[in-house]
Amino acid sequence: MDANAGSTQELLRSAADGQVDIVRQVWGSGEQIEDEDRDAALMLAAEFGHMTVVQYLVEECEANVNAVGDSGETALIRAAAEGHIDIVQYLVGCGADVNAKDEVRETALIRAVDSHNLDVVRSLVEDGAEVNVIDGAGYTALMKAAAQGRTDVVRYLVQDCGADVDATDGAGHTALMRAATGGYMEVVRYLIEECKADGKAVNEDGDSVLLQSAAEGHIEVVKYLVEECKVDVNASNLQGATPFTVAASTGHIEVMCYLVKECKADVNGKLDDGDTALMQAVHFGLVDVVRVLIGECGADVNATTEDGETLLMRAAQYGHLDLIQYLCEECEANMNVSDAVGSTALLRAAAEGYIDAVRYLAEFGADINVKGRDGDTALILAAEFGQLDVVQYLMEEWGANVDATEGDGYTMLIAAAQYGHLNVVQYLVEERGANVNVTDQDGATALMRAAAEGHIEVVRYLTESCGADVNVQDNDKDTALILAVQCRQLDVVRYLVEQCANVNAVNNSGTTALMRAAAIGDLESVRYLVGTGSADVDITDQRGSTALMWATGAGHTDVIQFLTGMKG
Repeated sequence: MDANAGSTQELLRSAADGQVDIVRQVWGSGEQIEDEDRDAALMLAAEFGHMTVVQYLVEECEANVNAVGDSGETALIRAAAEGHIDIVQYLVGCGADVNAKDEVRETALIRAVDSHNLDVVRSLVEDGAEVNVIDGAGYTALMKAAAQGRTDVVRYLVQDCGADVDATDGAGHTALMRAATGGYMEVVRYLIEECKADGKAVNEDGDSVLLQSAAEGHIEVVKYLVEECKVDVNASNLQGATPFTVAASTGHIEVMCYLVKECKADVNGKLDDGDTALMQAVHFGLVDVVRVLIGECGADVNATTEDGETLLMRAAQYGHLDLIQYLCEECEANMNVSDAVGSTALLRAAAEGYIDAVRYLAEFGADINVKGRDGDTALILAAEFGQLDVVQYLMEEWGANVDATEGDGYTMLIAAAQYGHLNVVQYLVEERGANVNVTDQDGATALMRAAAEGHIEVVRYLTESCGADVNVQDNDKDTALILAVQCRQLDVVRYLVEQCANVNAVNNSGTTALMRAAAIGDLESVRYLVGTGSADVDITDQRGSTALMWATGAGHTDVIQFLTGMKG
């Protein structure tokens, strides 16, 4: 470290520590101190409240009181944020810009409100601080004070400074909303009763003051708004949520019960997405809320969404075992009813991998062989989503047929292979003896489905460990290689060729893998098939078209040039 750098570091340390003698010594040492380092020392001294250092740096070293640091803060902003009123007043007297903003557009006044220091707030206002200035988040000083429950600051800003009570931030929140959200009853009452703030105002999402206070569980504020301000308890926001539904979905039982029992809020009202408060509570796993809604508030336990989703389905979807048990045992929920797409509670739990929920539902009487509209069983879904625990449980405890098919002819193995779940594939083959060559209704094997999706590890396992036929053809006579080329799975293409896949195999229309690659403009696959794979460029399909003609018809210039060069 050179001497100048060492002096700079010493200056900054001593300024932060308030060691004015060392600051003088460093400054008078003759070492070169950059202006920006001198100004940084001033900011540190101001931040930590060292008045004598601040005075020395300003008066003897000519530090710039309006210099800004990396975050855009000035010495004044830092002093105000820490509540150092003597330094604030001194810096203002030295010409500091009282309305300067940092990089998030906060002024010294807004930072002073954050520091809960009314004296600093008062001093800044008296020295010309703009009261209604808005920071980068759209907050005014009044909003900040209201959000912190500082009645003294709120009162001063409104009564003595004329702060705009109805100002809104970027999302339409007012100071009243901020106070209500924080549960600051004294501020709420002051703003409504003495400042005439609108207790029925809504933000840009349609959230009312009542809804916002209900969402945070502030019962005192809720009661005040309902009983004294006559706010509509059933007014909804843009998503159809009411104060009651948000109280329920956030677990505020006291507020929820008050709104239903005392205010007659609609307990079965629905949001725009069809959810009731009860459905929302189930969604979030709020067991106590669910019990109260059903047991005390008369919520409809049989209510469904527009898609036919039941409470039990929602609980299963999110793995809330305690709710599943409650709904089955105490509410006698029908566990085998299906929604609009044929899904049941068991099917949902299986797809999501909630093994405890699957086990409970199966043992409590859920039909493990039920099929959704697409023919999916719990086992097929578990395999498709890679839920090995569920697959193992259902196979081992309920003796399911490993090669059973769904509506599309899918087996568990084909489903697991298509979605790349190697661990499930291995279990089904090695532990349950799944047939790797079984086909779905399109004639595709597990290998073909994995190849088309680019799951190279599954392709390798099925080929090398299971002896899957790489040249088997589906109903359209497509091979795994043709499907991999069509889906641009170059790694799989290379592997299959290395495993002796027939590069010149043709499908029902006479198309080869090379033609498919040329048609979609996949130059890399074209190069590989012709070069390493020795694909025949002159083969024609049933229309008499070659790979070059396919590329020409699609306008793939680079492929055209390559194939033309090969023929030349």
